[in-house]
Amino acid sequence: MEIPNAPKPLLEITKELLSQASKRWTRKTIAKEADVKIDWLNMFAQNRIPKPGVIPIQKLHDYLAVKLTEPELPKQTARHTKAAHCPLCLTRLRQAPTQEEASA
Repeated sequence: MEIPNAPKPLLEITKELLSQASKRWTRKTIAKEADVKIDWLNMFAQNRIPKPGVIPIQKLHDYLAVKLTEPELPKQTARHTKAAHCPLCLTRLRQAPTQEEASA
């Protein structure tokens, strides 16, 4: 029996969040940062776990719910792997001419 106006189940919400997150990050990254096993995450994403367990679902949900609300940082350049977190590098990147400007 369905309850009218009931919220979506955690499992369904988590699968939707994972689908959205998979467009931005690899499953390996998601698994590592959410502290779930990559094999479990792959099987979960493929609906191959009949009863996935509440603890990994909750961990994954909590991680994705926060991560997907964070703004996406611009792509980093090869100059500095931490450029997105370094104010000095960000300033330099903004001031540096593009390849098109440099070759003109």
